[in-house]
Amino acid sequence: MPESLLTAIIALVAVVVGVRLGRRRARPRPASPDTQPDTPPVLFDDLPVGVFRSTLDGEHLLYANTSLAHLFGWPDAGAMIEGQTPRDLYASPTARDDILQRLQQAGEMTTDVIHLQRPGHAQRACILHLRIDNAMKTIEGWVMDVTELDHRKEGLRDAHRFLQNVVDALPCPLFFKDMNGAYTLFNHAFSDMLGLTPENLQGKNADDIAPPDLAAVYHSMDQALLDAKGPASQRYESAFTTPHGLRHVLFDKATVVDDEGTARGLVGIITDITGRKQAEDALRRVEARIRALVHNASDGFFSVTPEGYITESNPAMCKLLGLKVAPSSGERGELTCVAPDDDEASDANRAQNILNLPDMFAEGREAWDAALHRLGTGAPPAPFEVRVRRDDGQTVWLSLALWPVDSVPEEDGPPPAVEGMAHDITAHKLAEMDLTRRIVTDPLTGLFNRAHMEDMLPRMLARAAEDGRTLGLLFIDLDGFKAVNDTYGHAVGDTLLQQVAGRLRRRLRHTDIAIRLGGDEFAVLLWDVAGKEAVERIGAGILSIMAPAFTCTDIPCSVSASIGASLYPQHADDAPSLLRLADEAMYRAKAEGKNRMAFAGPSRAGD
Repeated sequence: MPESLLTAIIALVAVVVGVRLGRRRARPRPASPDTQPDTPPVLFDDLPVGVFRSTLDGEHLLYANTSLAHLFGWPDAGAMIEGQTPRDLYASPTARDDILQRLQQAGEMTTDVIHLQRPGHAQRACILHLRIDNAMKTIEGWVMDVTELDHRKEGLRDAHRFLQNVVDALPCPLFFKDMNGAYTLFNHAFSDMLGLTPENLQGKNADDIAPPDLAAVYHSMDQALLDAKGPASQRYESAFTTPHGLRHVLFDKATVVDDEGTARGLVGIITDITGRKQAEDALRRVEARIRALVHNASDGFFSVTPEGYITESNPAMCKLLGLKVAPSSGERGELTCVAPDDDEASDANRAQNILNLPDMFAEGREAWDAALHRLGTGAPPAPFEVRVRRDDGQTVWLSLALWPVDSVPEEDGPPPAVEGMAHDITAHKLAEMDLTRRIVTDPLTGLFNRAHMEDMLPRMLARAAEDGRTLGLLFIDLDGFKAVNDTYGHAVGDTLLQQVAGRLRRRLRHTDIAIRLGGDEFAVLLWDVAGKEAVERIGAGILSIMAPAFTCTDIPCSVSASIGASLYPQHADDAPSLLRLADEAMYRAKAEGKNRMAFAGPSRAGD
């Protein structure tokens, strides 16, 4: 019940009871416990409030109506007059003394809510209207039971406290403004941000806490929100100075409407974006520095379409390609590469004549398409090397790295835009090719070949003997390779061998060495292996990576492996013996059913 309505009821009851009690004040009566009211009780019994007269000392009840008796659990007024001492009704021993002192000063008064209780019965919340008669030494008045209203009021207070605790738990400043723009609900984060105590902020509006120009903006934004029909919201950025310095914030506001859709105020949440703004400024500075670094870098940097058309590049990229630098058609003053004889007057047509990078690859677009496919799968960027034929007739080797402009790839297909870096590795490639001629490798798989293994294994055994380490040797023969090779041809067989080699590389440790012995035979040198159990784990891993189907020119094909294993020093201490024992174990694995691993026979020690 609203407090204004409760006040009106109290005033009305005071008038009615006062009129009736006033009639009795016209005739003096003795202050005696035996004194009986000379006004017919029916005048009071039909009132919904309790009416009473008691002695000034609170020891005797001279009159009580039925409503008062029932309020305190008495069957009737007579029983209450006979058995109830007025002073004992006060829940607090000092409450009556305090009220009596105020009553003697005022003569007549209405109390706040006080608690009365008949001993042994439920406590009641009541409002008393009292009048003192010092001549007769009596107190008379009425008692209104507001227990239910008091409970509701306490419930509202509890709800408000809970709501306040909820909003105070939020880290972001939050506030509610009524229709007059006054802050009537807010959390500690909001008052702390403004450097005000909750008491100093309660009931204030924007004019009280913000400079005039900002206050005008806030009023204008609030009014636009409140003028909207039904629920509405808005978001905008602002900046203001607080005790903590200049803060950049984001306002999110929304109207609060009742069941009829009428606005009752607005709620707002403030997000401090100062850090974000500072980060954006820092990012702009970093971008400017990076752009300067890229422009002056010795490596080439470029932006391309998925088809390979260069849309932006730095001067170094143009130099690597034997081209000249010219402005692109972009809006930020980007640079791109054009042919040396490109007339500057052709800028208008340059967008239709931009260079295609993969068209310059000596080996065609395969490497480019493979790199784009890798990006489309979400795999991390992987550098790849290409040989580029320049317009001036020179050939250069470049190491290219591509990455998508958007770090989140599209669901299907290549990214919509690509950036990349090019590093000139021509000198390195020439040295590498010279080294490759001197170091024997398998040209098909890129693995070491038998000749290199026969050169390397004795040296590894000598080092193992010196360091006291264990060396493992795996002899691998592919099961089913001949059928694939005979069915699909040597080209498919070669592709399969390359894929096998690739899986071996990915499965082995960085200290292990994979060798293609020839045909479909491979070997693996396991440096510093822990023992037989470790070799078994590695062998099992190799068997597992052979299980998934291979891609033989878009046709799935399957092979397995038979593996023979020998260990230094357990089985032999020289290279030929280790190779022979591993080869024999491999044939035993084939005889036992293939797709498995077998160890060499008894060790040199006979165990």
